[in-house]
Amino acid sequence: MNENVIVAVRARPFNPDEIKGSEHSLWSLNYQTIASLPPPTLIEKNMTTPIKGSTTTTSTTTSIKTPMKTPMKSSISTPMKSTTATATPMKTPSRPSLAPVVSSTSKFVSNAYSFDHLFAPDSDNMDIYEKVAKKVIKSSMEGINASILAYGQTASGKTYTMKGTGKKNPGIIPLSIQDVFTYIQQASDKEFLLRVSYLEIYNEVINDLLAPENINLKIHEDPNGQIYVGNLKEEIVLSLDHVMSLISAGEAHRHVGTTNYNDQSSRSHTIFRMIIESKDIGGDATTDGASSTSGKPVRYSCLNLIDLAGSEKASDGLNAIRNKEGAYINKSLLTLGTVISKLSEKANGHVPFRDSKLTRILQNSLSGNSRVAIICTITLASNNFEETHNTLKFASRAKQITNNAKINEIVDDKALLKQYRHEIAELKSKLNDALNVEKSLQTVQSEKEKVVLNNEELSNKLLEAEKTRTMLESKIQHLTKLILVSSSIGNMKTKSGFSSPSQSSANQVATSSSSLNLTPSSINSQLSSISISSPNDNGSSSNNISTMEKELMQLQSKITKMEFEMEEKNRKIEFLNNFNPDTGLEKIKELESELVQRDMDLSLYQRESNRLQSVLTQKEDKINQLESKLRDILSKCKELEQENQSLKSKVDDYEVMY
Repeated sequence: MNENVIVAVRARPFNPDEIKGSEHSLWSLNYQTIASLPPPTLIEKNMTTPIKGSTTTTSTTTSIKTPMKTPMKSSISTPMKSTTATATPMKTPSRPSLAPVVSSTSKFVSNAYSFDHLFAPDSDNMDIYEKVAKKVIKSSMEGINASILAYGQTASGKTYTMKGTGKKNPGIIPLSIQDVFTYIQQASDKEFLLRVSYLEIYNEVINDLLAPENINLKIHEDPNGQIYVGNLKEEIVLSLDHVMSLISAGEAHRHVGTTNYNDQSSRSHTIFRMIIESKDIGGDATTDGASSTSGKPVRYSCLNLIDLAGSEKASDGLNAIRNKEGAYINKSLLTLGTVISKLSEKANGHVPFRDSKLTRILQNSLSGNSRVAIICTITLASNNFEETHNTLKFASRAKQITNNAKINEIVDDKALLKQYRHEIAELKSKLNDALNVEKSLQTVQSEKEKVVLNNEELSNKLLEAEKTRTMLESKIQHLTKLILVSSSIGNMKTKSGFSSPSQSSANQVATSSSSLNLTPSSINSQLSSISISSPNDNGSSSNNISTMEKELMQLQSKITKMEFEMEEKNRKIEFLNNFNPDTGLEKIKELESELVQRDMDLSLYQRESNRLQSVLTQKEDKINQLESKLRDILSKCKELEQENQSLKSKVDDYEVMY
């Protein structure tokens, strides 16, 4: 929407030097209009101290009207009765020797200017912010570019207006930042991303106040025509205190100096810039939590808060350095005035934005898509009449500028807010993958611990099996000794020297005890070689032998079963000993790296395919254009041939006729 630049004028109170020098006011404030008063003429007179609120003196024979000696203390909403009416004087010392009177011979033409807002000397920063800046700040939170700048001569109150004097009397900048975070707190259905930068223009050199090592920065222009400063540091901010700490750190690097007007005078222009991105919560989220480019757009705005250095006379500097600084300041402000004058004329001529770093940076704000508010600070004192008049003329021209402020929206992924959202989604997916890998590693570790425990259990079982085997072998040997065979009987007979009636039956035994093997596999053969053939043995001996045979068979089956179990456990132990968990982890990592590489290759292939598809589409468009041009040429050729034939026929007709 088209709208004019918002212009406000603020008059500061008289300073002690002006009060001491009995300076008087040459301007009257009436609602939104400021008008000049007639210049006085000083005559020698003996006067008494003027009575408070009186408009006449008592020590002269004629009553004369006295112009104001101090700025008005009344509110600007109350109109004055006349241009020569005075308000309650400030603490001005009496000067009985001189009295200003109006010249009766010179003709006076008053200069009057009207503005959007006019603030008397007793106005405070909060009043100015509520009436001028608050609406501009709100529009910047809604996606509209906005700029607020303070303009005026040296020591007229620009820095006081923009920055204030601490928490008790904050200026436009801290109040604006506070309002930004208040708006974010109240907008529960939106999410915001704020980033700030802070620069100064000192002697036509751009310096980064947040990164003092970045000096002599260059100005660039992107393909969309937006002006920006290269290599300028941007900080993402999260709170009011965070922003104010950055501003304090930047102020420590700003160039200030002592002049005839002020002990701490700003010697450079400063621009505090805040980039505001906002989006409705859940605007670009899908059902699976991933981001989608088809969601709601991101609103993007740029808020500039500018504190300009004051104009001054070149002779007012204390030394050569101050004169040089003043020359650069006046040059940039003169260029700014020229640009404002050109823009106010609404002509199509050349606007010299490039003649100054200041106007080049403010090009988009002054002549493009932005809402602008200018606060001009002045003094009503008579010794600064010319400077105040120039400031008012500048403000009057600036009020004629028209801008087209609109909401800026970004649909694609160029917004930093969307990029951060995508990055968060990617990091969450990577975190899930890392958690899965960690779980798999924990599983492998637990399996490894289980393997160690199983190895210990198997070792214990192996020891128990060996003990059981040793015990069984001892039992076998004991039972074997109880079985009588021929060799054992022969040995016993040889040792004893007696003959036994059961010798014939013992000779029928086929094997001897020396041929017995203690291994379980040889028990069957030894048992088969045992036979009971003595007719003299009673039934109890045969029963004992059969019982022993059964026990031996049971022992044999148990030993066979234990051998199978031992073989299986040995295989498991061998497999577990050969297992290397580090190798398994390396294989997992190799597979993960291969998967990542494949994903990268796939994305590269997709990009290349898209690029080739776009190139193919462009070539097809060119071919279609060439074909259409060729058709046009052929049609024109046919028309020319037809015209040629018609001309030939006409020539033939003429020849026949003549």
